[in-house]
Amino acid sequence: MRPLETPYTQEEIRNLHLKGAIYIRMSTEMQTESPENQEHQIRTYAEQYGIEIVKIYSDLGISGMTAEKREQFQSLIDDVEQGRNEYNVVLYLDESRWGRFVDSREAEYHRMRLERKNVICQSCEKPLAFTSNIADRIMTLLRDESASDYCRQKWVRKTGP
Repeated sequence: MRPLETPYTQEEIRNLHLKGAIYIRMSTEMQTESPENQEHQIRTYAEQYGIEIVKIYSDLGISGMTAEKREQFQSLIDDVEQGRNEYNVVLYLDESRWGRFVDSREAEYHRMRLERKNVICQSCEKPLAFTSNIADRIMTLLRDESASDYCRQKWVRKTGP
């Protein structure tokens, strides 16, 4: 059995013949990461690992501060929890596209919901290696917290001190 901290090589991952879903989110028209650009970058990432994209979920013009108003995000979660998914990995461009939740723990909560159903949640800003080590976990938590901090700062500017 392979130790958890031993990363898979790109070739080993290609040989798994994974199927994936893409999750795209864009809050406003002013953002530089258009839906088309996000999809292109995610598909390029998927090709590197031989992941066949079978589904796309896209929330456009919707804030990532909460999950409630993100219909496609909710559909993704529901599809997995109800066993209606044909994929075993969900790809998104970066942690802020997964969500800029006010409480950074919410991002991890939603990833855990999928991972408990054997669906991997993967940001394209880091290599896919199927490892579970403390450094990867800390970096993900820091990215989540950075996205949350951005959200909180934006809220303060909007509502005043």
